[in-house]
Amino acid sequence: IIGSLLGWSVTTFLTAYARSFPELLVARVCLGLSECCCVPASMALITDFHRGPSRTLAMGVYQTGMMAGMMLGGIGGWLSEAFSWRVAFMLTSLPAIVYGLFLIFVLRDAPPETAPGAPKPPQRSEVRFGDALRTLLRTRSFLLEMGAVVVLGAAGWIIVGWLPVFITERFGLAQGEAGLSATAYLNGATALGLLLGGWWTSRWSRRTERGPIHVSVVGLVIAIPAMFLSASTGSFPVSIGWLVLFGITRTFCDVNLIPILCLVSDARYRGTAIGVISTCTSFTGGVMIYVVGVLRDLHFSLGHIFACAAASMLICIVLLLAIRVEQGADGTAA
Repeated sequence: IIGSLLGWSVTTFLTAYARSFPELLVARVCLGLSECCCVPASMALITDFHRGPSRTLAMGVYQTGMMAGMMLGGIGGWLSEAFSWRVAFMLTSLPAIVYGLFLIFVLRDAPPETAPGAPKPPQRSEVRFGDALRTLLRTRSFLLEMGAVVVLGAAGWIIVGWLPVFITERFGLAQGEAGLSATAYLNGATALGLLLGGWWTSRWSRRTERGPIHVSVVGLVIAIPAMFLSASTGSFPVSIGWLVLFGITRTFCDVNLIPILCLVSDARYRGTAIGVISTCTSFTGGVMIYVVGVLRDLHFSLGHIFACAAASMLICIVLLLAIRVEQGADGTAA
């Protein structure tokens, strides 16, 4: 986590000194390579510290921080306008470098023992990537969740990536106003949904181990028609209202992806499992954004594309309900 944070922060700082497009491209590639290590490690660390009903709420708080960072990204645009894009890269990277140095002294792995009555932590042993990958790919419930995450991620990337264009075309807003509306309303709703979904799952999980699955399904049942209605209305306020409901309830699934993963994967390979799912989701989402661009060139309506993306999330409901949990939350499930 610390190495990733310092790596991407230093890379961001050095981006300010790019003098050509190839140099800028190399800097962005290095940023992606250093940044991608943080999320799997961070989420695995959180699951080690939170082995009970508090796991989902802790994950929601963590992901809310990520959303807050995305919403604050507009500061970079303001710095670029007020000074230059080089100054923006420098100034936004310095706090992260300082914070990374601070974490060297305070961030620690979870203790080997838990409080009385809590589940025992997983046994630590040597982990090989090949063994981890084979074990995960032979686990039926892990494959079901990975399928659900890939479909959900593809639909989510389509909506997030093309929402500003949709708002511009449907309601005639200027590009800047449409971009601000898309990010502010959707990201704000997502942040609220992460906290609400995490709190609700923590309560539901006290009654049944399948609480994360149940809350995810309920969220999708509400989110799918909300997206349909948002894409079909001709009123901007009504569309934004349905979009906010979609952002809140769809996030119930996002906040529970890692807690569900803890129910269906070997605890020794949890970090690898998070990395595999994140890779599949990012790749599929990126490809689908390109595919939508191709469909746009063929004059397909974004409203229809959004409706199809929402309909595809029905597959997620089927896959999530098919997951079986046969052991405790920190064991291996079938």
